[in-house]
Amino acid sequence: MRIQVIVFAIFLSASTLLHCEPLVRGTHKDWSVVCDVPSQLQTEVCLIVQQRNLRDSEQPIIRVEIGYAIQTGAPFAVITTPLGVALAAGLSMRIDNGETTQLDYGSCIPKGCVAGAGLTDIQITSMKTGKEAQFTFKDNHSRDIVVPVSLKGFTAALRSIAPQ
Repeated sequence: MRIQVIVFAIFLSASTLLHCEPLVRGTHKDWSVVCDVPSQLQTEVCLIVQQRNLRDSEQPIIRVEIGYAIQTGAPFAVITTPLGVALAAGLSMRIDNGETTQLDYGSCIPKGCVAGAGLTDIQITSMKTGKEAQFTFKDNHSRDIVVPVSLKGFTAALRSIAPQ
């Protein structure tokens, strides 16, 4: 039950930022820092974001958002993929040649299907020292879609939004 509440809170904060035009506070190599003040929270929420688009297109193939939960300070990730993915298959994340983490989709919104989870200290450390995260999901024909996401600038970007 506790995990469900945490995941719901993660989706709430991330989907709030997804539905508006947040302020870009800066960039750290391949990561952007975006902030907004959601009306229901009345406090600024910042995330680090990287979006990958289809080649020769502005159509997003993946959007990775990482932040810290307001109440607990725990790190979390929210990943948005296009509509039409195989939801039951979930989404997997792997840092360099490390272990694969399976994420479940929580819902689909007009901008895509959303998966999220809390991040462990080991995962955060792997992302800070790693070169690339690979996200794998299946299309509606059960074909694997593998999207690489650069980790260049991840450490500096995450440090810039860390709870005080």
